[in-house]
Amino acid sequence: MRPLGFILLLLLTYACTDESQETEKVINYTASQYIAALDELSDDKYPDNPDIEIRHQLDGQFSHHEIVIDKNSNNLYNLHILPNPSNKISDTILLEDVNLLEFIPTFPDYIKEDPYMVKIGLINQEWNRQQVKFLEGQFQIKGSNLESKSIVRVDLARNCLNAYLWEIIAFAKNENGAIRPCYHGWFDFPRELYSSLFLQRNKVPFSEHKAYLEDWIDPEQDKINFDLLRTLDNNTTKVLTVENKKLKNLNDAYYPLIGERKKKFKNIINPLVPKSINDFLNDSTLFGTFTPPGFYNTKDPRKTYLSKLGILERVIFNETLSNNTNKDKTFELKFVFSSNFDAAITNMIIGGLDKTKIPSLSIEDAKDGFQMPMGIANHSFYETYDFMQANHSKENPYYGLLLNEDENFMDSHWLGIDGPLLHWDKKKKDMLHVWILSFERHAFVGHYALQL
Repeated sequence: MRPLGFILLLLLTYACTDESQETEKVINYTASQYIAALDELSDDKYPDNPDIEIRHQLDGQFSHHEIVIDKNSNNLYNLHILPNPSNKISDTILLEDVNLLEFIPTFPDYIKEDPYMVKIGLINQEWNRQQVKFLEGQFQIKGSNLESKSIVRVDLARNCLNAYLWEIIAFAKNENGAIRPCYHGWFDFPRELYSSLFLQRNKVPFSEHKAYLEDWIDPEQDKINFDLLRTLDNNTTKVLTVENKKLKNLNDAYYPLIGERKKKFKNIINPLVPKSINDFLNDSTLFGTFTPPGFYNTKDPRKTYLSKLGILERVIFNETLSNNTNKDKTFELKFVFSSNFDAAITNMIIGGLDKTKIPSLSIEDAKDGFQMPMGIANHSFYETYDFMQANHSKENPYYGLLLNEDENFMDSHWLGIDGPLLHWDKKKKDMLHVWILSFERHAFVGHYALQL
């Protein structure tokens, strides 16, 4: 790795380039080093920011203007988040030896023979957030200003929009010891590097998938070949219903308004005053849209079709064997819904689930459950760097897919959900709670208890 002094010299050279180069947002200045400009949004530009009420008092004090990404001798990457020269209290944040391949949309080898499955897998990884926490000891602050004395965590996020839209968030402890965001920057990931990493990760050129990853193009509704994902053990099949007392529909109740649901409540446009989950299960529910480069906007309401999840008819349980290399022993749940408004059936199938990775929690602590996006072999929305490293998407057995009444793929974002959150009941050890996360996880739009 080249020393930081050399990098700063290169930055000075970059600042003196001609006007055509200055207008470029991302400059590749050697074969393995890249610069991307950082954007910062004030409250005036981002009034719907859900962190406004919970952020650290230092928010808005620090400023960074560029991120330098360079490849090191370990075949990993160093990310230097450089301070704005006009800001005298900011320092350089360094994320060292980062495995960027785990941030790149990936399809596992066990689905590569089916082009449609590959497409669905890649789209759902790009269209779902992956925010990774770097804890103390996993990042460095280069400098001796106030920022070096304040930052206790740094997150790197590939957000849930089109390719290249990434974010950096830094956190500090407040006087009560709570960790709160104090810096947020947005940047376009260097396109040449993205393309190179995609090829390295998937062994196919990015150009084959570029069109629908760069632009939000809804995939066609086609059949999902579940046999590529897993093998069902039909001897373990259980049908859970309200009538056989193996299923409880808990949508008449509300949910604990804490954590992500609390801070994002401001981005629920309709219903204005929800009293229960059932209040969301209609086609009038609206949320603030997530807009490029990556912020919530209530002036652009996101329509949903949550009436399709109005009535849960039954849940079908099966033990399964994943088709990943390890042939992981997992289980699958198929939820069969009928609409509140018509006779249409919607199926939600979540599988590749490991019982040991699902925590036991009280209802009050449900926010800490095992949560995953819809898609194939995704990373979670939020995870630590250590967890990401131990759970590679190439071998992840997880899948979550919606099917319409014809058993064809249905885009979960169009309907208005992001994925499931699961936890075992803290007291009844064989009872599994399944919550359904709304679009952008603003709300819970389903809560069911399954007796397994």
